[in-house]
Amino acid sequence: MFAPDHRRAASELARVLAPGGTIGVCSWTIEGAFGRMIRLMMSRQPPASGFVPPPGLWGNQGYVTELFSGLDLTLSFERDHVVFQHDSAETWVTYLEQVFGPVIFAKAALQGSGGWDALRTDLINLYSSLTESTDGSLRVPAEYLTATVSKNPTSGQGRA
Repeated sequence: MFAPDHRRAASELARVLAPGGTIGVCSWTIEGAFGRMIRLMMSRQPPASGFVPPPGLWGNQGYVTELFSGLDLTLSFERDHVVFQHDSAETWVTYLEQVFGPVIFAKAALQGSGGWDALRTDLINLYSSLTESTDGSLRVPAEYLTATVSKNPTSGQGRA
């Protein structure tokens, strides 16, 4: 989902997929908790040089269908979620600062300007608003889309 050229990434996945093979591509949905977090972080950082499509687009069924169109593949989709649990929204964001690349990079990019403190507060507020917990702990369902991509067993046969 963080590939800078989504169409090229899809084409490469299709190219290396053996006839009769299947791959799964999972991505957070834009509407889900992680998609909302990534959108918030992207809104606070300077744009990348050149156009880089938002990573959350991989969590959109229509977009993924378009990426793989014309590549002699069969696609199916399923939405599901995982539940993130932590002591609190604040400890969850602290954890993400240590292990999740996009948060680590955002913190490094915004640290000296005071922008990180504001974004960190907004991330805590976002997760606080999404929690299903009523006891101060964090319990947030995070939706993702799984695209199952299959290549026809006879695809590419008879070609030189």
